[in-house]
Amino acid sequence: VVNEQYHQVLIDVHRSFVNAGSDAITSNSYSITPGVGFSYDSIAKHVATAGKIARESLSSGSEDCDATSRKTSPHAGGPLVFGSLGPLVESYRPDKIMEHMDGIKVYSMMTKSLSPFVDCFLAETMSSFEESSQAVEAVGNLSLDYQRPLIVSYTLHGDGSVRSGESVTRAIQRLLDFATLQK
Repeated sequence: VVNEQYHQVLIDVHRSFVNAGSDAITSNSYSITPGVGFSYDSIAKHVATAGKIARESLSSGSEDCDATSRKTSPHAGGPLVFGSLGPLVESYRPDKIMEHMDGIKVYSMMTKSLSPFVDCFLAETMSSFEESSQAVEAVGNLSLDYQRPLIVSYTLHGDGSVRSGESVTRAIQRLLDFATLQK
């Protein structure tokens, strides 16, 4: 995403998934984060570019994107674009997440940058309730024009607990309760 010479490669990869029958593709924005060294302004720019590339890869005028794949998708408009929201500092490390308000600030900027291009946000590889609550709150704070559904996925230990040590069922219930309070 950062280097424009690779944008066509990303488009081709997205299209290959659609041509193989995918119902959704994910923006290549997972690691465009402060933890990797991106500044706030560069995050906004590159995350928007990732969303735009994903959306453009589904262009109906594309000869490379098989029309049959679009027609067989269960979604009226064809495959969905998920906007990836990865951990802001480091994957699998609940001890490294940002302070709550700082995390909300970054996730808010990311979701606002992705929103024009995506159908849904995907907060993936979350390692704790706290980390996922930052993404939920950021999406909830968006104006109605920018709001999209949000899917949250957690990374788990071998015993099935969230990386923070909390049971996955407890983390999910807390997140649902938290999301309800955000409305």
